[in-house]
Amino acid sequence: ARCAKLEELYRKRIRIFHSDHPENPTAKEGVAVVLNKQLVTTENANETVVVPGRALQVEVPMGRGETRNILCVYAPTSNGEIERCEFFHQISEFYETHRRVPRPQIMGGDFNNTEEGIDRLPMSNPDRSVPALDALKVEMGFKMLDGWREINPTDRCYTFQRGTGEAAVCSRLDRIYVTPNIFNFARQWQIEVPMVRTDHRMVSVQVTTASAPKRGKGRPVFPLSLLQDKKLARNMKS
Repeated sequence: ARCAKLEELYRKRIRIFHSDHPENPTAKEGVAVVLNKQLVTTENANETVVVPGRALQVEVPMGRGETRNILCVYAPTSNGEIERCEFFHQISEFYETHRRVPRPQIMGGDFNNTEEGIDRLPMSNPDRSVPALDALKVEMGFKMLDGWREINPTDRCYTFQRGTGEAAVCSRLDRIYVTPNIFNFARQWQIEVPMVRTDHRMVSVQVTTASAPKRGKGRPVFPLSLLQDKKLARNMKS
């Protein structure tokens, strides 16, 4: 109901795809993909629920016959590494059994694990669910790349913090993976504080296509308000 209300309120601007928890839709889990109608075509966009409340794929038309398949994930954390392993295996099994569903070229969300020691403070051994995540990335094709880490191989930046002071634990839980081909058309990988209240930082990337038209500076436009300028009007007449 909230989704329908938002879409009605901003019907000229956004379209929302979402998958909620099957038993408790308003209190736990849930994933969503929001498309900005001013930036992308939403007319023929469609969704595929991979894991209810935890994994949702949206196919977005990019023009000239190209599409982008985006997988939004929210890995479990309550029951730890074993539950995460099962979750990543569950996604892999979905694509194995649904051959007609295209593999995603972009996979992003909260993975609730870290792949390398540098992504956690204090540093620790990689999460035991990482091999399952690696297998999933291979299943998607050519092993998807962690774009931010590829661009910043030695930098430290975290998206989640628990505790304060000496007891603080920081992790880069939120990541965006892309196929090698998409990586060549991706730029502006960022981790920043979002404009909404949340305990996570936002990761973002700008993705384009090989067929995208070249955009210049645009053409100059005469402000209509200047027509009321008497001095300008006299000069134009002369």
